[in-house]
Amino acid sequence: MDLNRKTERKKRRFPLFDVALLLLLALTVAAGAYWVMHRGETPTAELVCTMRFSDVDNAYSGKFAEGETLYTSSGAALGEVRSVTVSRAMEAYFDAQDAEPDAEGLYAYTYARSDQKSDVLLTVRITAEMRDGGYFVGNERIASGVFLDAMAPAYRGQALILTLTREEEQS
Repeated sequence: MDLNRKTERKKRRFPLFDVALLLLLALTVAAGAYWVMHRGETPTAELVCTMRFSDVDNAYSGKFAEGETLYTSSGAALGEVRSVTVSRAMEAYFDAQDAEPDAEGLYAYTYARSDQKSDVLLTVRITAEMRDGGYFVGNERIASGVFLDAMAPAYRGQALILTLTREEEQS
């Protein structure tokens, strides 16, 4: 009989562990729902960015056009191209005629405009998220002096962000 009483007591005992587990699961679902509902509240800023693609082959320098959309390497839309300036890239050649170092101990190099490559300067309007003390498009940080892998129609390369200002600060 003692054995039957023990099993009856075990059957009648309140399932505390199961209730705690269900409560933990409910709190996790509620926290996840809150995060999903409130993550869209990240503040955004309208920026104007000047960036330079260096040493672009001449065959691709004409692929940049005003009004086109520029993309990050992950495929997020970076922004709309407002202006395009193409100029010949500078190449440095070692001057074999002056093989002796100059007064500062430096060898002479000759700089000339390249016939094969160009530098492309773009002004881009960007809508960026403000988080972690900076500007982001997707997971790419946007800041002056940062190299950014970017894509235009029929071209992908690395651009240096030269300037970054808020659009309302433009004169």
